[in-house]
Amino acid sequence: MPFTHKNPNRTVIVRGGKPTNCSKLPASISINDEGTCVQVPLLSGDRVFWTVSEDEVLLSDSASRLASITNADLDLERIVMDLLPSLPDSLRGDKSPWRNIHSIPAATILHLDKSNRPRYTRAEPSPAKHVPSNEILASLRSRFLTIADEWRNEAPLSADVSGGVDSAAITYVFASEGVRMPLY
Repeated sequence: MPFTHKNPNRTVIVRGGKPTNCSKLPASISINDEGTCVQVPLLSGDRVFWTVSEDEVLLSDSASRLASITNADLDLERIVMDLLPSLPDSLRGDKSPWRNIHSIPAATILHLDKSNRPRYTRAEPSPAKHVPSNEILASLRSRFLTIADEWRNEAPLSADVSGGVDSAAITYVFASEGVRMPLY
């Protein structure tokens, strides 16, 4: 059951594989039979904090809020590590200034299995900056034409045409191929 949250300053508790409320976080949360997946968008610049308390996953945009809920102690080692500017990010890890409160930085996906064991996946920068723009445009056009063929063949399809550059490109390619689609 995927859903997306945008408003900050909220806490979500995942109980029994379902979020307990509709509080909003700067992240996408997906829950399925494999576990819980939390993705913090690259451009958000936000960080989401998480912990496990009494077999429940708690997510928040505030580490101090989670610390107050779980009565977590300050982690003095962690605070000292944060004060060392020369320390590489890989050694800083995913911790917050409180014990057992972890963070998910922007452009990172947290996968929690059914046993709440964490696994992080870092989003890689786009290789598109090393590819000439005409190759990118040809590739996009090819993909959009494939979508247009599926639409023409009445395969179920949806596209976000909110008015941005990507929406204009989708609309242009569809129109150039004579594809008409209802707008909702």
